[in-house]
Amino acid sequence: MTDINKHVARYFSFLETITPKHGLIDLSSLDHNSDYLLKRDGNIIPEKHETKIKSNTPDAEQLKSSIEKQVLAANNAGKPLAWGREGGVAGRDPEQYAQKLASQHGVKFKAFSLEHPDTDIEGNLHKTSLGRSLIKDYGVDGAEGVRHAFLAGQGDYRYKTKRGNNWLRRQGVDPSKQVSLYNSAFPEDTDDKLRGKTVVGKAQLYINKARRLGVRVRVDELQNQGYHVTGTFGEGHFDTN
Repeated sequence: MTDINKHVARYFSFLETITPKHGLIDLSSLDHNSDYLLKRDGNIIPEKHETKIKSNTPDAEQLKSSIEKQVLAANNAGKPLAWGREGGVAGRDPEQYAQKLASQHGVKFKAFSLEHPDTDIEGNLHKTSLGRSLIKDYGVDGAEGVRHAFLAGQGDYRYKTKRGNNWLRRQGVDPSKQVSLYNSAFPEDTDDKLRGKTVVGKAQLYINKARRLGVRVRVDELQNQGYHVTGTFGEGHFDTN
């Protein structure tokens, strides 16, 4: 085997250790009366996305303290640390800080996406359980429109489609304006009484419930591989206790 082939083989061997083989998640029994919120006293850390580790604000100090606690827990347990990324976004401040601390304490560090492939809104709508569920409820046009509003409202326009935009217009949403997309998907941010009252807003609640269920499955997968699992996820996904 050549040196380059050895390198490729080692790389794919590494992927096998950190990326479990995923099955489908059964969403048919998803309880619409439960939000599947994550526990604030668990290992996954609630985060305000605008928080910067180096800002020395109370939020930043709290975030650093929580990360330090998780790194020390991994060290004390003699386990490697698996750091979960919301949305699979790599290299953010909290991850860099966790990796630095892990190195200082001699803790092996790996990063992975907290988004389960079967409940990832960025996945193939025709192949994932979440995508097929959205298509069943809203049709292909509606599923594409819902996804675009959900993601573009937060600044990600990669999943815009003509038929999805046409469906959004029929819901009274202007797909050319980010504020319109955001307000359609997250109306509760303007008025909590509007939670789930719009078509897109109702779909958003379902998407996030499914995502949180997927996070739980992902964490279990990595824990079963012997990792101390932590990471950050938006604070809106956590209980209020």
